[in-house]
Amino acid sequence: MNKMLKVAIICHVSNKEIRESIKLSSLRLTNTIKRILGIPQYHYYDRGMWNTLLFNEFKKYNDIELHAIIPHPGMKTMMQSFVIDGIYYHCFNQERGYFDKLYKQNRYYIRRFINEIQPDVINIVGIESPFYSLCALDIDVEKYPLIVSMQTALSDPDFITNYPLMDKQEYETRKEVEQRVLKRAHYIATDSQWYRTIASWFNPDAVFLRYHFCASQDVPSPKDKEYDFAYWAADISKAGEDAIMAFVEASKIEKGITMNVIGRYSQGFLNHLKSILEKEGLEQQVIFSGYYETHYDALCQVAKSRFALVPIRVDTISTTIREAIQMQMPVVTYATKGTPSLNKKSTSVLISEIGDYIEMGKNMVKLVKDKGLQRILVENATAFADTYWDNEKAMRIQAAMYHAVYDHFIHGTEIPSEITNYVI
Repeated sequence: MNKMLKVAIICHVSNKEIRESIKLSSLRLTNTIKRILGIPQYHYYDRGMWNTLLFNEFKKYNDIELHAIIPHPGMKTMMQSFVIDGIYYHCFNQERGYFDKLYKQNRYYIRRFINEIQPDVINIVGIESPFYSLCALDIDVEKYPLIVSMQTALSDPDFITNYPLMDKQEYETRKEVEQRVLKRAHYIATDSQWYRTIASWFNPDAVFLRYHFCASQDVPSPKDKEYDFAYWAADISKAGEDAIMAFVEASKIEKGITMNVIGRYSQGFLNHLKSILEKEGLEQQVIFSGYYETHYDALCQVAKSRFALVPIRVDTISTTIREAIQMQMPVVTYATKGTPSLNKKSTSVLISEIGDYIEMGKNMVKLVKDKGLQRILVENATAFADTYWDNEKAMRIQAAMYHAVYDHFIHGTEIPSEITNYVI
C-alpha cells in the first residue's frame, strides 16, 4: 500500500473556483490609471488550465494530498489558504517584479507555505516564469526531492528567432533563470525528447520523467458553424500576425473564407492586424472576439469554427492543438520540434515550415475544399490523442511518478520505465 504523500505543486493558475475563494480587488483604480496612461487594462481570467485539469483529476486519488502554491494577482490579503474538494490551495498576492527582478517577496511566501506544508515531494510547473520558478534556489534539495516540469525551453537556440516579440533583455534574464533552476533539480519532467536534450546540457545527472499537460476533454461541439477558421491564444500577440498573414494568402486562392480570432490584445496590436486586413480588403472576413473570463467560454467561441489555425513557433505541441483535436477540428500548424511527431504513423495535421505563410495558406485552402481530407485528419488525430493524451491515464502515471520519485529519493528504488519514457 502506498504511503500518503504530501505533494506541493508550485504553479501559475487561475480559475473561477479559485477566484471565488479569495478576496480580490475590483481593479477599478488600477484600470483607471492604466486607461489614462493608455496601457492595456487588466482583467481576471482563467490561466494555466492544464493545472486546473490536473487538480480535477487528482481529486480522485486518496494516496496523495495535493497542495497547490499559487501566485495570484489582485489579492486583498497577502496570503490565503483554503480547500476545495480535497485539494489544498495556498495563494499569495503576486509581486509583479517592476522593482525587484529577484522576486524576493514571492519567494518569501512560497518558503513560508513549504515550511507549513512540509511536503514529501515538490514540483515546480513552468520554470520559464521567474516570478515563481526562482523559488527553486531557496528549496533545501537535501531535504526535499525537487521536480521541475518544462512547459517550454527558453534555452532552445532557436527560441528567440521564432519568438522575437519577447524583449531581448527579458529573454536573457528568463533564460538564465531557467538554466539555474534546471541545474538545481533532481528530476526534470517533460514528455519531449528535445526538451530533455536541452535540459541535459545544464544538468546531465538529472533523472528525466514523464509529464502530461492536460488539455480540456469536456469541450463544446455546436452543430452550427459560423466561421471557417479559428485562431486562439491567451494573448494573440504571440502568433496573431502569422495567423493573419496566412489568412491573407489563403484568401488569394479561396475568396470569402472567414476567421474568428479569440484572445486578449492591446489596441495597438489590434490596429496593426486590422491595417493588414484593410489593405487586402479582408476586414469584414475576420472577427476579433477578444478575451473570455473562463476558458470554457473561450472554447465555446472557438467551436463556432470548422478548422483550427495554430501557427505556433516555439512549443513542441501546444495545448491549443490538443484542444482543437478534442473538438474534432482539423488543424493547420507549423513544423516545431514536436508537431511532426503527430504525423509519424499517419497524417493528423497539416504542417508548413515556420514563417511560410504561402504554404500555410495553401494548407488552409486544402481543408476548405476537401471534405475527405477533413475526415481523415480528424480520425487520425483522434486516434493519436486517445493513445497519448488521455488525461485520466496520464494522471495515473503522474500519481505513480510522485510515489516513484519519493521512493527513489528516500530509498534509492529504481523508477519504472513507464514513468521515464518520453512521448514526442
